[in-house]
Amino acid sequence: MSRAMREPACWEMFWPEVAVLDCNANALGIEEASLMDAAGKRLATAAREMTEGAIVIVCGPGNNGGDGFVAARYLREWGIDTSVLASHTESRGASARAAREAAGEVLVWPDAPIEKNSLLIDCLLGAGAIPGQTLRPPIGGIAAWADELGIPVMACDIPTGLRGPDVLSADVTLTFHSMKQGLTSPEAGEVTVVPLPWPAEVEDCGPGDASRYPPLAANARKGDRGRLWIIGGGPYHGAPMLAGMAAARTGCDLVHIAMPSAAVARVEWPATLIPEVLPDEDMLTDASLAYISEAFGSRGTQALVIGPGLGRDDATLSAVSEILRMSSDNGIPVVIDADAISA
Repeated sequence: MSRAMREPACWEMFWPEVAVLDCNANALGIEEASLMDAAGKRLATAAREMTEGAIVIVCGPGNNGGDGFVAARYLREWGIDTSVLASHTESRGASARAAREAAGEVLVWPDAPIEKNSLLIDCLLGAGAIPGQTLRPPIGGIAAWADELGIPVMACDIPTGLRGPDVLSADVTLTFHSMKQGLTSPEAGEVTVVPLPWPAEVEDCGPGDASRYPPLAANARKGDRGRLWIIGGGPYHGAPMLAGMAAARTGCDLVHIAMPSAAVARVEWPATLIPEVLPDEDMLTDASLAYISEAFGSRGTQALVIGPGLGRDDATLSAVSEILRMSSDNGIPVVIDADAISA
């Protein structure tokens, strides 16, 4: 296979990030179908370079399967003997359905191509999988059948079932945009990162980032979406307020801003935030620990942000260290920000 492709990025992307970037790309005017076409053509080109024999492509119901259908169309146009096996009778999403229709003949599991192939392309799940999941029918059946063929496997984006008990191991993985978590494992084989035709702005915050947060249920009540404490302020008060407003805007129900009393007094409080006046006056010290401990223990604090605007006085950093210990003892997840990092 040609290695005249972009070197892998130095960071590894979480699998759900792929959907975030796809949505951001769409908001920038880049159609999903054009991305699918680019991915499928890259896949077909790599497959053609890997073998001169017949190819079978196994396609799942989502966009990873859509990439496979596009690859099949190109390979067939190039005169390469290509069979396509779909896991479902229908594909999800307009782009995947259109790609399937344009691909030509498609067999549906449990029908399967005659075992005369020299390369199998895995387009079953990709980033649509849950890391470590057990493969359920019909995906599990196809993966087991493919594994029994004993021919080289090329995975599209991420090998199906990666990190799980029944992974469809790949000899080669062609992944898009950047490395994904888990692709350094032997089951991914030799990994090549290829770019997609989208601008760097897809990584900026956009509409796709809203998919990171769970939707609000129609019958939701106050408290269903969490109670957050933000401990900060003292010398400064703006940063903890901004953090609190961001938490409220992303859907957190109960956002408590805990600051020394002088910082609390300087703020014009919005109705969306709950002020917590710490016993300290000008900066956080051990004098506020009992108040914070009570909040962690009996008031149902579910997450903590600590650090914005605290300052770096030795007494403050000592208190932060103790608060981090308390949060760990209470099983409270923490974002350590700004001045708290020094602790």
